[in-house]
Amino acid sequence: MPAFRSRKMCAGYAEEAAQARKEARKQTQRVARQKAREAKKNMTEEEKEADKLAELARKAARDSKKKWGSTLVPWVHNDKFSFPVGTVVMYKSDAKSAYSLTEKEVLTLKYESIYGAWASFVSQKDAVDLSHRKYEAGAYKAGFTDGQVNERLRLFKKVNNSNSHKKNFKEQY
Repeated sequence: MPAFRSRKMCAGYAEEAAQARKEARKQTQRVARQKAREAKKNMTEEEKEADKLAELARKAARDSKKKWGSTLVPWVHNDKFSFPVGTVVMYKSDAKSAYSLTEKEVLTLKYESIYGAWASFVSQKDAVDLSHRKYEAGAYKAGFTDGQVNERLRLFKKVNNSNSHKKNFKEQY
């Protein structure tokens, strides 16, 4: 069965259109080959030395990140766990984005979750301490400074330990 076409065209025009598509494809391939050839560059001795140093720095960063990842032990969640009254907490997702932490790193922190809700809270102090330990281990990307916060924090304060978990946290700014 022939291919379905929404628009009919005469046979002569179809051949011309196919030829034009072939030419366009060849032209893009030529441009790609030219760009590939242009990418080769002769480096000076200083540039080669700087490139070697940069590669060594990247390798050291990779190694420190691997060591950091191997030290992480996830916290075993306990449904009965709750933070003491007065603890300043934040959403797990906010801790990840504010302190540039990964999911694996955040799962090492103690957290309290509300039954039937998506919200899970971690202690802000624990998140900050984890961020400092990660910085000292050299596991952050280049250019990160210790204590850097990437966005505005939404903080909550634990005010109660009642069974109505949603009312236990009061929003702080």
